[in-house]
Amino acid sequence: MSTCLASLPVNFPRTLDVPPFSIKRVSISQTLSLGYSLISQMSLLDKQLYYQEILRETR
Repeated sequence: MSTCLASLPVNFPRTLDVPPFSIKRVSISQTLSLGYSLISQMSLLDKQLYYQEILRETR
């Protein structure tokens, strides 16, 4: 038990140093797929209102 706890701090920073970009890439793709699934589940009326709001904000 104590050896596992002692070896943990040695391995932990290494795993943190290596993949910051891959973690970002995964989170971005997850949020995109989540947003896409939410939009695809909307009804047609909800989609029209949603796009009207987007157009209103971009103008």
